[in-house]
Amino acid sequence: MGFKTRIIASGRHSVPPLIYRAEVYEENDRFGERTWTCAHEHPSVDEAVRCGNEWLARKRDEFSETA
Repeated sequence: MGFKTRIIASGRHSVPPLIYRAEVYEENDRFGERTWTCAHEHPSVDEAVRCGNEWLARKRDEFSETA
Protein backbone atom coordinates (compact mmCIF):
# COMPACT_ATOMS: atom_id res chain seq x y z
CA MET A 1 0.00 0.00 0.00
CA GLY A 2 1.53 3.30 -1.06
CA PHE A 3 0.80 6.74 0.29
CA LYS A 4 1.02 10.23 -1.17
CA THR A 5 1.28 13.58 0.58
CA ARG A 6 -0.62 16.74 -0.23
CA ILE A 7 -0.52 20.18 1.34
CA ILE A 8 -3.67 22.11 2.11
CA ALA A 9 -3.83 25.84 2.78
CA SER A 10 -6.53 27.57 4.72
CA GLY A 11 -6.98 31.08 6.02
CA ARG A 12 -7.42 31.88 9.68
CA HIS A 13 -9.04 35.29 9.17
CA SER A 14 -11.00 37.04 6.47
CA VAL A 15 -7.68 38.27 5.08
CA PRO A 16 -4.91 35.65 4.79
CA PRO A 17 -2.06 34.76 6.00
CA LEU A 18 -2.44 31.18 4.92
CA ILE A 19 -1.53 28.26 7.10
CA TYR A 20 -0.44 24.92 5.75
CA ARG A 21 -1.01 21.34 6.91
CA ALA A 22 0.22 18.05 5.51
CA GLU A 23 -2.24 15.31 4.64
CA VAL A 24 -1.50 11.75 3.61
CA TYR A 25 -3.76 9.59 1.52
CA GLU A 26 -3.51 6.13 0.00
CA GLU A 27 -1.95 6.15 -3.43
CA ASN A 28 -4.70 4.05 -5.05
CA ASP A 29 -7.63 5.89 -3.42
CA ARG A 30 -9.27 7.65 -6.34
CA PHE A 31 -11.14 9.97 -3.98
CA GLY A 32 -8.00 10.90 -2.05
CA GLU A 33 -9.60 10.51 1.37
CA ARG A 34 -7.02 11.45 3.96
CA THR A 35 -5.43 8.77 6.08
CA TRP A 36 -3.54 11.22 8.28
CA THR A 37 -3.27 14.98 8.73
CA CYS A 38 -0.84 16.84 10.94
CA ALA A 39 -2.45 18.40 13.98
CA HIS A 40 -0.45 21.60 13.84
CA GLU A 41 -0.03 24.56 11.49
CA HIS A 42 2.98 25.35 9.34
CA PRO A 43 3.91 28.85 8.17
CA SER A 44 5.32 27.58 4.85
CA VAL A 45 4.69 24.89 2.26
CA ASP A 46 8.23 23.57 2.76
CA GLU A 47 7.66 22.94 6.47
CA ALA A 48 4.36 21.18 5.76
CA VAL A 49 6.02 18.98 3.10
CA ARG A 50 8.80 18.10 5.57
CA CYS A 51 6.19 17.17 8.20
CA GLY A 52 4.35 14.88 5.75
CA ASN A 53 7.59 13.27 4.60
CA GLU A 54 8.64 12.61 8.20
CA TRP A 55 5.31 10.88 8.85
CA LEU A 56 5.73 8.77 5.71
CA ALA A 57 9.28 7.79 6.77
CA ARG A 58 8.04 6.72 10.23
CA LYS A 59 5.23 4.73 8.62
CA ARG A 60 7.69 2.99 6.26
CA ASP A 61 9.92 2.13 9.23
CA GLU A 62 6.95 0.65 11.11
CA PHE A 63 5.97 -1.40 8.06
CA SER A 64 9.49 -2.75 7.51
CA GLU A 65 9.80 -3.71 11.20
CA THR A 66 6.63 -5.82 10.98
CA ALA A 67 7.48 -7.40 7.62
